Amino acid sequence: MTSLVEIKQMIRSFYIRFEMWITPLWKFLLSLIMLLAINSHVGYLAALKPLPIVLMMALLCSFMPVGFMALVGSFYIFGHLYAVSIETLGVTLVLFLLMFLLYFRFSPGDTVVLILMPLLFLLKIPYLLPLALGLVASPLSIAAVSCGVVIYYLLAYVQTNATIMGASSVASSEEDTEIIVQLRTFLTGFLTNKEMWVMVAAFAMVIVVVYLLRRLSIDHSWKIAILSGAVLNLIALLIGDFMYDIQISFLGVVIGIFFSAILCFGLEFFFFQLDYTRTERVQFEDDDYYYYVKAVPKVTLAEAERHVKKINRAHHAPKPAPDRSSGTQKNKPEENDYDFDEGETLKERVPARTAASRASASSRAAAPARSGIRTAASQGAPVRAGVSSRPASPPRSPASPRPAAATRNLNSSRSQLPADDMRDRVLRVGEDRTGRTT
Repeated sequence: MTSLVEIKQMIRSFYIRFEMWITPLWKFLLSLIMLLAINSHVGYLAALKPLPIVLMMALLCSFMPVGFMALVGSFYIFGHLYAVSIETLGVTLVLFLLMFLLYFRFSPGDTVVLILMPLLFLLKIPYLLPLALGLVASPLSIAAVSCGVVIYYLLAYVQTNATIMGASSVASSEEDTEIIVQLRTFLTGFLTNKEMWVMVAAFAMVIVVVYLLRRLSIDHSWKIAILSGAVLNLIALLIGDFMYDIQISFLGVVIGIFFSAILCFGLEFFFFQLDYTRTERVQFEDDDYYYYVKAVPKVTLAEAERHVKKINRAHHAPKPAPDRSSGTQKNKPEENDYDFDEGETLKERVPARTAASRASASSRAAAPARSGIRTAASQGAPVRAGVSSRPASPPRSPASPRPAAATRNLNSSRSQLPADDMRDRVLRVGEDRTGRTT
């Protein structure tokens, strides 16, 4: 089922992406099939039958609205019926005028139905369109379906009786009363076709029943509507055959209805696929109404989770080898040489590193003072606490500048010491100078 859903989403995304090219293509193919079918069944006018003309008309229909296809098909039918007889053309014009008025009054958006209905009769599956319209349309589509059925049986009647109607038209040129007889014969033979009216009634009932069932708030409503419509269609045709003896093929009707139901299940898969295992029912109210809501989610595929793996190049880079040329190893590690454990955070490492740096700086600052005390004690000189025993440097004039190297070393040493050690060093230097001057 997952693979089928993926295929459906791929088809829908493909159609949305290339809709600008797919729409003219299916219009061209539908127009071409329609015109070829008309020429093959009632092709009595040789001027409309050449293939280049048919291709040009189909290409024109591909860039025009859908209603233009119905108009072109109507003119093709009128041209071929004119070649049969003037009376046949007149009756056909009146019937088409009535049908188009009925069609434009109730279902002006179902132009494709007028074209598809005769074509499905030729394919022996006309039962597909009533089921499909009951699922995706409304009962107003009965007008378009009925007009399509009438057009098919009209063309079938002309195809069967074209020779008789043409001969009577030639004979009617002698007497005007023969025209009336011709019109009466055509209308009587066509309008008393019981099979046509049984099909119209059966298809109308199927559309209404399927529409009402698929709108019910029950699980799998579309499947129930399809099965019920197929069974109803079969029963209605059998009853019509029994009452009016229309002599339909029972096996052909069963096979056609079966394939129509299969195609409608495919239509449900594309337009109404729901996940009834996650149905939710909600009740809430406002000042005027109390609401009972049933929510059924559609079947969708969750997007695949993407895992992004981040690689820290600085952490996994090889560490530089220690410098062993001087014979001594660095006591103070560099800042980037610390390897944090997985469970250790930066806040836990920073206080420890700060305390270690302060301890090392205090030990280095205390080392010169202890060495100065030992030297003074060995020479017998009096030693005062905090006073260095180094020889006093010659006084320097205020104007003489400090050497650049000494300034740089002093700044670097001060920048490396913490704030507390720097303050102690300044106090000791002040005491040393005071002792020497006194």
